[in-house]
Formats: sequence, structure tokens, C-alpha cells
Amino acid sequence: KEDFASSLDAIMTEQAGGKSQFGAFFVGLLKMSKNFRLKTPPYIILFVRTFLTLEGIAAQYDPNFNIYEIGLPFALKRALAPETESARKAFRENFLTADNKLRWDTIKSLLEQEAAKSETVSM
Repeated sequence: KEDFASSLDAIMTEQAGGKSQFGAFFVGLLKMSKNFRLKTPPYIILFVRTFLTLEGIAAQYDPNFNIYEIGLPFALKRALAPETESARKAFRENFLTADNKLRWDTIKSLLEQEAAKSETVSM
């Protein structure tokens, strides 16, 4: 997992638009597909074209448009409100105690790990 994330981060950093454009993300995945044996179902291409089109239209009106900043609230809502029973169970087991209180130590640990990875990548 960490090799994949590190490789994707490095490739996206090299791309024009870097970490603010979906196109850079997709180009990164394409470049990594052979090394990580990624197989893309044909219908995914339709989603990619849709996102690239929407991103291009938005960039005409706002050159600093960042699809990830716009999508973050929706992604967080989706992550924090799982729809399937197995996802709800996994969420509860990882982030809630038996008496339904947040496991702040887990959240803090995840944030610290991510901060440490970010520092390592930027060095």
C-alpha cells in the first residue's frame, strides 16, 4: 500500500497540474498500471472522460480550480456515513469505542502518520 501511495504521489508531483487536477491523477495511474498490475474496466473510461470534461469546463471559469478541494466535503460525508452494514461495522470498530465514543487516539495516530509521510515526501 505504501509503495503504491508513494509512487502515485511521485508521479502526480511530476505532472503539470500536479495534485489539483484529476487528469494528473489518471495519468499517474496509467503510468503505474504495468508495475502494479492495475486493470481498468472499460466503463471506467466513461467516468474519466466525464471528470476530465467537467474539470476542463470549471478551469475555464476558475484557473485555480481544484477538483479535490471541491470533492472533499462529499468524500468526507461518504466516508463518515457508510451505507453498507459491513462498512458501518468496520467504521465503528476502527473509530468508535464500545460505548460509541470517538477513538481520538486512533484519529490522532492516523493524522500523525500522514503528517510524517508528507514530511518524508517533501524532503
